[in-house]
Amino acid sequence: MGSKPPTMPKRSLCADNLFLLGELLQGAAEYLSRCQETLEDEQGQMVELACEQIPQLKQMVETLDRKLKELEGHLRKKGSSSSTPPARSNKRNRRPAKKSP
Repeated sequence: MGSKPPTMPKRSLCADNLFLLGELLQGAAEYLSRCQETLEDEQGQMVELACEQIPQLKQMVETLDRKLKELEGHLRKKGSSSSTPPARSNKRNRRPAKKSP
């Protein structure tokens, strides 16, 4: 029998999920930069199609912002009710940001 490839743990931690979300958002920002870079070469019909995407994307960002605020409130409550204070952010422990090509 062959060994199974490693998988992510079934239960992930909030901090891990937020770190991964940050990576995803950084990638999203890179897509926006690509749009800015290629806009001059776009044809009218593709520009219209791109414009149609903006309202839905804005709505998704607003939903994300609302959920982040809710989570922040829950985390603050959890941090203040626990016996140990929440860990402070230490920039040295963060992974370096990906550089754009």
